[in-house]
Amino acid sequence: MTERIEIRNSKGEVDLHETAWMIFGPPKIGKSKFASGWPHVIYLVTSKKEIARIKAPYILVNTHKKLMAAVDYLIENKKVLDHRVVVFDFVDAMYSNAETYICQKLKIEHPSEAGYGKGVGMIDKAFGKVINQMIGSGYGCIFISHMQIKEVTTIGGTVTKTVTSLPERARKILIPLVSVIGYIDFESVKKKDEETGKVKFIQQRMISFEPSEFLEAGDRDGYLPPKIRCFEDPKKTYQVIEDYYSGKKTKWKEGRCEMRWGK
Repeated sequence: MTERIEIRNSKGEVDLHETAWMIFGPPKIGKSKFASGWPHVIYLVTSKKEIARIKAPYILVNTHKKLMAAVDYLIENKKVLDHRVVVFDFVDAMYSNAETYICQKLKIEHPSEAGYGKGVGMIDKAFGKVINQMIGSGYGCIFISHMQIKEVTTIGGTVTKTVTSLPERARKILIPLVSVIGYIDFESVKKKDEETGKVKFIQQRMISFEPSEFLEAGDRDGYLPPKIRCFEDPKKTYQVIEDYYSGKKTKWKEGRCEMRWGK
């Protein structure tokens, strides 16, 4: 029987609730809290501590079997559930759990014991399957990772670059699939005292989307400015992002102001 083919027309617009993001940064910087600003969010967490201080629905997926079951459940019940965005917190551990799952399945202690390429290939396939399932499901996805500093060779020489802490094989699977990579960290920014008129430097959490030879970041969706402020209220941060996607803000006209003086 021939598969029915349907040709559709794309509107050329990205729905923020269906796009895929990678968020990374130092420990305790507020990555999980940042994701909680999205409406209709649900967390898949590898440890309860990831969600301890956040009021949001979650599913504990501390094994690869639980992750597979959770993904199947969310996809099968998408039409009746209130969730629209799934947070993978944190994705490094999920790849490690896939490795443990395959080793147990093959009754080995290390992937190398499975023969050339077989063990790591099965791990990549197991991890990639759940990631591809969710990204292709119509849910929005936010993948949370930590950061590391790596030496990278460029045309001009060797530089230190801030990148996600994902294992290299997990990077090759996940990074090409996400549309936005954001790095959260503290930065010193200028702020004018309304009473004295003096300008002083304060520490603010910022999320960067502009890639460079020193930072892994990116915005394939094309809506965001190089940086925006992460507010204490994550819903306020989300609203700024939503305004860029909806066109209420434009990165060229308002991005610089948002980056420097957002309150």
